[in-house]
Amino acid sequence: MNDPRTLFTIWLTALFILASCAGPVEKPEKTGFLSDYSRLELMEDDDDLRFVDERVSDYESFVIDPVAILF
Repeated sequence: MNDPRTLFTIWLTALFILASCAGPVEKPEKTGFLSDYSRLELMEDDDDLRFVDERVSDYESFVIDPVAILF
């Protein structure tokens, strides 16, 4: 643990982790994808706009389509 390279690697990793958390917070923008933004609600814990539907409890199941990752 007293090896200088190990200590440098630990400090560098900690620095990158802390620096990645310190980004600016951007306001959500309206991109024109939806025709009506009035039904979206701003969440308190973050700045995301989300649609919350009270009828979710009526659903018994849902389908998640397979994801294809193309390089």
